[in-house]
Amino acid sequence: MDESDQLRMLEAMTGGRAPGGARITGARTRRLGKNAKLMTYEAAFDAPDGSKRLVIVSTLYERRDGKWQGVLHRQTPVERVPTTDGA
Repeated sequence: MDESDQLRMLEAMTGGRAPGGARITGARTRRLGKNAKLMTYEAAFDAPDGSKRLVIVSTLYERRDGKWQGVLHRQTPVERVPTTDGA
């Protein structure tokens, strides 16, 4: 799975755009075996209450019948989102 595969997977997961205007950064994959890969990335978004939120996302993919399929997905919220002014 190369970078273009990662982008295709992210597009497939989000319908070509990030839900709720989320900004996705830091996408990377790690091969766990011939037919398994782990993709991780960060998603930042504005919550309905106006606060900024950040989640760390991990999705485990398995190749089945020649196609990569997500078999486990987890989002871990980060308590505080750093601001650009360092606060």
